[in-house]
Amino acid sequence: MLCRVLWASLTRASSGFRFGVLSVPWFCSWVPVRSGTVVYGFPTLRCIRGLGWFCLWALDLVEFLLLWPVRDW
Repeated sequence: MLCRVLWASLTRASSGFRFGVLSVPWFCSWVPVRSGTVVYGFPTLRCIRGLGWFCLWALDLVEFLLLWPVRDW
């Protein structure tokens, strides 16, 4: 199952930053994502570069593991 990604892109013309929202289907969580030049997607959908994505992915994994015992499946 691929991650469902919903992007609400807002671009600031002066700096070129893009903002988005990442929604992971197996738990209800909205994680803001920002990059300098590209919009990041889930690693199964496209190639990811940079340390920022790894930190975001690790945070999602920790949140999933913490919520898994109390999640109403």
